[in-house]
Amino acid sequence: MSKTKKFGFYVHLPFCIKKCHYCDFLSFSQWEENLVNLYVGRLVTEILNLNNSHMVLDTIYFGGGTPSSIPPYFIKKIVESIEKHFDIAKDAERTIELNPATGLQSSIAQYKEMGFNRVSVGLQSAENHLLTLLGRAHLYEDFLRTYEMLSEEGFQNLSVDVMYGLPEQSLSDLVRTIKAVTDLENIKHISAYSLILENNTVLAQRVEKGQLVLPTEEDERKAHYLLREELMNKGFAQYEISNYAQPGYESRHNSGYWRLKPYYGVGLGAASFVDDVRYQTETSMHAYLNEGVTPIRKAERHPSTQELMEDYMMLGLRMTEGIHIEKFREKFLIGLDEVFGKKINGLIEKGFLQLKDKRLFLTEKGQDFENYVNLTLMSSKGETE
Repeated sequence: MSKTKKFGFYVHLPFCIKKCHYCDFLSFSQWEENLVNLYVGRLVTEILNLNNSHMVLDTIYFGGGTPSSIPPYFIKKIVESIEKHFDIAKDAERTIELNPATGLQSSIAQYKEMGFNRVSVGLQSAENHLLTLLGRAHLYEDFLRTYEMLSEEGFQNLSVDVMYGLPEQSLSDLVRTIKAVTDLENIKHISAYSLILENNTVLAQRVEKGQLVLPTEEDERKAHYLLREELMNKGFAQYEISNYAQPGYESRHNSGYWRLKPYYGVGLGAASFVDDVRYQTETSMHAYLNEGVTPIRKAERHPSTQELMEDYMMLGLRMTEGIHIEKFREKFLIGLDEVFGKKINGLIEKGFLQLKDKRLFLTEKGQDFENYVNLTLMSSKGETE
């Protein structure tokens, strides 16, 4: 049998130079190079013991943490192990995340030599006072220098992270940030996220103490609408609730998640979705480094067909193209209306969903109340029934 099944591949590198004030990701800001050496060795072992039959990787994504915070030769070692063990599509999208505080010309040149063709840069804001508030390790000037170095090395497919709904962030701040990134030629993709206040983070503690005030839901919604309008005026189309791209530059890797495409995730706490089974790797660094040949999957879930259909709906509706009625039937051998009919009809009547050209998608109102739509669709007895 030929290797024709397309897979995504995610590599988790949990090392940062500084923990941001809003971050609760599985990452570490206190580490030594010896730990990275042990971790990468373990990661390579994990990669080389994965099943590689009947598949081809068409997206590879190095995330974290901050992959650019560790020496490039570690990245190269991982890349070589992936290339040794898997078939990789010639046009594969290969992304690496980069923090502007760690953007070195020599490292960027090596990323290019390793085959990376897309870089995701964590800017968050072009306003230095907001970067300080967020606990970022860089200033806007660092971002500009990083952009120049990436462009000089020939990277023409750059993605930038931007945040809104921040304490002390005005709409003018947001507009300036959007202008700052869209004026740069090689930025083709923007991920725009509203701040989610996670427990036990520095920002959460400051809000609890009354030192910072979060914007109201109405103000956050205004910021979202303004951001979307500004980006669309600059030629960026919204293709997912939080993601915008110039034509042809949508993130193929992340789109795979939203379409229930199979993928491997390697490294500490990484998730995988293979043969309709969900896995998660061990989340304890000590346990991860001291397991046998194949790392123990800490969590393994065999979703039922109903759960897979619900996942398909929840993730697919995040995309502006929505759910294709015929593709749903092809995948699950049953009609969308037979499974969710009453709930969908109720949500359409309330203005949260729209059915057009054999596609079901969120309306503007539905995007604002995405959680409500999901809860209605996923509940055993939805409110619209």
